[in-house]
Amino acid sequence: MEMEDRFSSNPTGGNPVSYVSFSSDEDIAIDSEPKPYLRLPYNASSNDWFNCLRYAWNLKPPSIILSIFSTTNTRKRWHDQHQKERFQMGLVKAANTTPVWILTNGMDRGIANLIGDAIRQEKLKRETSYMHNVYVQEGIRRHQRLPKLIVIGIANTTLIDYEDALAGDNSKYPQRGPTVMVKNGDKRLVGDKGELNPYHTHFLLVDDTTPDKSGMTIFQVRVHRRMSCPGGYSRQNSRPSESEQGAGRSDDVLLNMETEEENARCMTAEVPVIGIVMQGDAAVVDLALVHLKMQLPVIVMKGTGMLADLLAFAFTELTERSDNEYLQSYIKPELSRRILHTFLEQCANNDIAMRQIRDRIIECVKVAKKGGRSCMTVIDINSASCDLADLPKYILYALFKSQYRLSRLEPEQLHTNLRLTLDWNCPDMAVSHIFQKLGGGKIKINKELFELALLRKDREDFIELFLDHGFKIHKYLSHRKLELLFEKGEDQGFFLNVCCGSILGYHVESLKDSQATINYMLNCLTGLNYKVEYHELSMNVSGVETLEQSADSAEMKARTVLIMWAVLFNRPKLAKVLWKRSEEPLVLALVLHRMYNMYAKFYVEPHLVSEMKAIAAGFQDLAVGILDISWIESPHRTLRMLSAERKYWENYSVIQVAYISVARKFIGHPCCQSWLTGIYMGEIEVKNLKWGPFALPQPLKVWTSAFLILPMYVWINFNTRESKETRRAVQQTDLDEADGEDEGEYTAEIEDDKTGPSDRLNNLEIDGINMSHTLFHFMDKLKRSEQRLPLWRKVYKLWSAPVTKFWTFQTFYVFYLLLFSYAVILPTCGDLYIDVAVWGWTLTILMEIIRRTYLQYKLYRILPLFLKSVEIVCVIVFLIAFLLLRILSDEIGFHYPFSAKVVMCLGLMYFYMRMIVTYLPISQTLGPMLVRIRRMVYVDFLDFMRVFLIFMAGGAVVMHAVIYPDFPINEELFRSAFHRAWFSLFITPVSELEGRQQCTRTESYGPDRCVQGLFTDHTCPHTGVMSYAVVITYLIICKMILVTLLFALFSSTNQKIQPIADEIWLYQRYSLVIDFSNRLRLPPPFTVISYVLMTLEFIYRKLCCTCRAADIPHGMQELQRREALSYSYWKMCAHRCWLKKDEAGSKMVASTNKDASNAVLEELLEMHKTSLRRVKDRLVEIERAVFNGRMHVENIHHLLEQKGVAGIVGKRGFDVHVLARQSPYPFTDLPKYPVLDKYVPWTSEYSLYDPVIFSQPASAYSDELRSLVDPDIIEEQEVKHNRAVEVDAIVEQENSDSDSDSCSLVVADSARSFAWNAIESVSVNGRRVTVDRQSWIVSADGSRCVYEVDVMGLPRNPWGRTGVRGRGVLCFWGPNHRVDMVITRFKRREGTRDFVYMDGKKMLMCLLIREGGNLCLPGGYVHGLESRYTVIMRSFMEKVLGEGVDSSRDDSAQDMIQFFNRYASASTRVRARHLYTGYLDAVRNTDNAWIESECWHFHYDHADVIDSKLPKESSTVEWKPVSPDMQLPASLVALIQQAHDTLDSNN
Repeated sequence: MEMEDRFSSNPTGGNPVSYVSFSSDEDIAIDSEPKPYLRLPYNASSNDWFNCLRYAWNLKPPSIILSIFSTTNTRKRWHDQHQKERFQMGLVKAANTTPVWILTNGMDRGIANLIGDAIRQEKLKRETSYMHNVYVQEGIRRHQRLPKLIVIGIANTTLIDYEDALAGDNSKYPQRGPTVMVKNGDKRLVGDKGELNPYHTHFLLVDDTTPDKSGMTIFQVRVHRRMSCPGGYSRQNSRPSESEQGAGRSDDVLLNMETEEENARCMTAEVPVIGIVMQGDAAVVDLALVHLKMQLPVIVMKGTGMLADLLAFAFTELTERSDNEYLQSYIKPELSRRILHTFLEQCANNDIAMRQIRDRIIECVKVAKKGGRSCMTVIDINSASCDLADLPKYILYALFKSQYRLSRLEPEQLHTNLRLTLDWNCPDMAVSHIFQKLGGGKIKINKELFELALLRKDREDFIELFLDHGFKIHKYLSHRKLELLFEKGEDQGFFLNVCCGSILGYHVESLKDSQATINYMLNCLTGLNYKVEYHELSMNVSGVETLEQSADSAEMKARTVLIMWAVLFNRPKLAKVLWKRSEEPLVLALVLHRMYNMYAKFYVEPHLVSEMKAIAAGFQDLAVGILDISWIESPHRTLRMLSAERKYWENYSVIQVAYISVARKFIGHPCCQSWLTGIYMGEIEVKNLKWGPFALPQPLKVWTSAFLILPMYVWINFNTRESKETRRAVQQTDLDEADGEDEGEYTAEIEDDKTGPSDRLNNLEIDGINMSHTLFHFMDKLKRSEQRLPLWRKVYKLWSAPVTKFWTFQTFYVFYLLLFSYAVILPTCGDLYIDVAVWGWTLTILMEIIRRTYLQYKLYRILPLFLKSVEIVCVIVFLIAFLLLRILSDEIGFHYPFSAKVVMCLGLMYFYMRMIVTYLPISQTLGPMLVRIRRMVYVDFLDFMRVFLIFMAGGAVVMHAVIYPDFPINEELFRSAFHRAWFSLFITPVSELEGRQQCTRTESYGPDRCVQGLFTDHTCPHTGVMSYAVVITYLIICKMILVTLLFALFSSTNQKIQPIADEIWLYQRYSLVIDFSNRLRLPPPFTVISYVLMTLEFIYRKLCCTCRAADIPHGMQELQRREALSYSYWKMCAHRCWLKKDEAGSKMVASTNKDASNAVLEELLEMHKTSLRRVKDRLVEIERAVFNGRMHVENIHHLLEQKGVAGIVGKRGFDVHVLARQSPYPFTDLPKYPVLDKYVPWTSEYSLYDPVIFSQPASAYSDELRSLVDPDIIEEQEVKHNRAVEVDAIVEQENSDSDSDSCSLVVADSARSFAWNAIESVSVNGRRVTVDRQSWIVSADGSRCVYEVDVMGLPRNPWGRTGVRGRGVLCFWGPNHRVDMVITRFKRREGTRDFVYMDGKKMLMCLLIREGGNLCLPGGYVHGLESRYTVIMRSFMEKVLGEGVDSSRDDSAQDMIQFFNRYASASTRVRARHLYTGYLDAVRNTDNAWIESECWHFHYDHADVIDSKLPKESSTVEWKPVSPDMQLPASLVALIQQAHDTLDSNN
């Protein structure tokens, strides 16, 4: 009793600050952190431990609770130790991904010890990871935030060895302050006594004083029931009944203490409680049975032994066959045998105990299947298909099985289930147990779930699932959400180190408001001027659509931005999930290919480089796959698509993006090469004519046609505009769907089209227009149009074709080289005229180079122009040197003929080599060869030279020093040393080693002269053994090793580059073709003519050009209106490409896992057979009762607990309003934002609170109120600033009419200033109007309430959130004062003066009026400083009696009472009483405007006079009997009920 009194007096439950610290026998702390514990009796009120958990220990509500049902004194060894480790992994996995409470028996043995070891290892891992993030990766400021590990041990104190220490007896164990020091030893304690596991985080120590030790089970059942019921972690329970506190065991109390009503409440648990039976003794079956009776799921771990195996056996057998004959004949005997074998000591001589255990096991199975549910799930840990590392999946499976059909669940519960599957990353469970079971139903995916799936890794399947069910990204992705993703993304290391560090060169502290930084990084990675527009994202979320942007366009942009975010955080799988839903999959795949290739350049580690390149190649393969599909189905549409500009990608075409992205495989595709061939040929077609066995090559035909003109009539066809349109019309017959977005459908599919080309042309019909006659008409005109083409036009088209440019430019370039060579080889000082011609020709070449470089810069700004710039500078330097040293040498006095000759030779050599780079690569045979040569030179030869130069430098010095030891240091020494070492690569110099006969030996040596060699002449070579050794060594290294190594490198490179040489050449072919297509029609030196013509054309267009529309027939216009861009078509192609890739991947995985699947094939077949038998015997649909939403539960809760006085919040002391949160808002269809009780106070953080905004316009009010209505501040602020108004000044000013403690807050506004908490006088339409903005609410100390003003300068409802912002239908911001009157009389029998009685009391009648079809109390609003008593009198006269009254009076309370006395009889007076003044809970209240009321009660004992004054047969005035069931708002019913109670107390 002393302990119970202590718990009763302490609201936090005993000693919430008590801790226990564990140490070993050597006084070494096992865990440095003391563990909080609470000791209490088994029958203590749930408030005792609940308050401790919630307030003292500050434990936040979990997402799920796992209660381990196991024995305390037995630890059976696992047959498979690997499964034990997997179980620990699965448990830690569940705890790391969502807030989980794990409840155990708390002892340091058995399953509790196993769980404690797992927690210890996870804590150590977390600490190590945290230290690594802090000290090693200083650039990563945020380490992964994991949920707090909560393992609560509910231990029986009678089983604890050091029970006395935990009870406060420190004679044996030292106690330091609030922390108890205990020792845990390695010794095995005798008997049932044990030690607490030191790695649990909290302990609930229960004193079980029952004789049969059933108190622990009772306590655990109460804990499970409290936590599982809705509101369980916030609901206050009463102390248990006396029957529950009995000294003896009562099975009825233990097993039936939950009523049916409470069980029904626990069916829809707010916090799911999952019981897991592992091992377990006889006492555990009671706990499991009550757990199942509460219809909470239980998982049985078959294979752990003891009770778990018994339950698994009974469940399996009763599931397969549940008839009574089978039960009695087999199941019960077999189960009894197994029980006797398992619990031998307990049941050997006790048949009653054995039968009790058996019956309860069978009852557990029956209860688990009761009500169409399946609350028990059996997991065979010894099965080959069981992996306990996926423990969260089994838990979810058990939870979903225990619920009713999902169609009967509330949306909140569905989202809870979906949140658990998301936390534990079980998309297959979400699909199979949530979405598929809903049938055609839809789940509205909220933004929180989608955001959580984005922020967490490996949740791409959920993203795909949400998008499949209609989630709109543009409704979520605002600029603030984008910043949130950048700040809270999991892989901050990649983003900060790779993206920010490599691109920006520094680590950013925060990306908030850094739109430019993000765009800069994206521009560097994509190579395009791609921008993320914050204002567009915000407009998309708000639903604002513009003429330029529709909802589909907004979704496409938002999806693209999210893809970019995924790539910046290295989430390629997420990028692919979003990509396959993109409307422009080709461009996006190419852009992502470039981005990951850029990442590869940022890395140094080879494996990371390979990883990034592999991802990039994957995106390129996707683009190529789409191109394959489209090229096969609709080649002409695909060709047009390649050149179509993308307005969202800087107007680049697909092939331009591919070139920027260096997508060689894509550009090497036959489709792209066909497009390039079309560009290369221009508007001409070379006929393939053969004269017998002879056929002229195409270049010769083009060359002769260009220079001789006449052969073009034989070999060249010209594509006129009419022929182009005719061919395009014919090509339209190959399309399988319409290209345009508004022209309807074109349904000629290639696969089903069995007709010939002529038939298809005859049947061509587009939008109801038969195009066959038009097309045949154009086909007939094709030849005539080509014949009508004038000669000059044909020549113009011929010289405009890039193929013609190639051969004409090459021809004239050859002439230029011949002329240049002749000028160089001329003797003497050359010919001035030839030199001038060469210089001028070179100048035109330079001008063409500059022009093409400028065009390349305009088209591809991201591509490097360094080499082009170097070329331009070199040519300019050459021209200047040529001009000064050769042409103008005599005039300026620079007469250096040989220097001029050298300059010309260098220039000639350069221009010869330039021809190789410019003209040869376009050849199909020479192009790939040049690719291989370039790779050999740039890689292998340079590497060879780096090695050779080292040996050459050393060899040159050593050989010269040995052969000529006395050679003086001069220029000749360096020349001869270099000459000997370098040319040893090409020749073998041995003459020096032979010596010279004329050399004489040195005979005299003196101190003044030291000679190292043998000869007097220093030019005589030394021919000793060392000279031979040094030279031979150098020659072996250079000629036999290094040169051979160079050949080997060339061979290896050739083999490596051979497979991709053609691909690289095809990629380079694009730049060559585009380069020639951009060149002028006339080659240098005739480009001057082109520049003159271009200048004249520009002047002509500016001055006198008039543009005319092309004369195109209507049929052709219809064809031209069809674009190559069809978002639905390309999206379909992307989807089909993804399916093909998935099929290929599935086949590869299937072939890889074939051997592994064979091992479990027999077991799977047996499981399928068992499942079929179960389906045949019994098919039960899992159902769940429909649970009302939490908001409705709270409303019912208020109605029941407030006893009908919910409206008088200030009077009754309730801190939340109810009517103000009821939806929808009156006189509108606007739903209020749902607000739970705990979020009503403004002090409660509610970041997701986003109420609707509504302020009724002044035009909706009556004429007399229209001038008094406050303007819509929010609308004015949005119009002026388009953002929240900044408070210009908040000035505190004194007001003599207000209380001394109140203050006046003035919010400055350009239109009008409002004085909150004060009386203000404003000018309206030329007259002064006084508005009282002071609150009538009075606090307990008598001071007037001062309401707050929010950041936007709007008053804030003192009673909290309502779900609506704005002024609503009220007239004023802030308080709207109102007076109401309760007029009552006692009911009399008709025709008599006898009162009518009910329940022994006079029946009270209340006078009500009808306004707007609803009954209400008579009253009115008080405006300004108008007397509230005058308002009561006026309202009575106007609304009750229908008469007018002078409103200019200023009456007092006494005047009001005298006024109502006039309607009383002469012998009696009216009884007037003030009822209430304060906040009125009304549906019209909003966050910024509310009603405050003063209510008076007027009672007439004899109502003859007032009845006689009432209008006869009035439909607006009624007497209604007073009862709690009056059809009035709860606040008015509360006022009437208070008046009724006052009369009862007075009578």
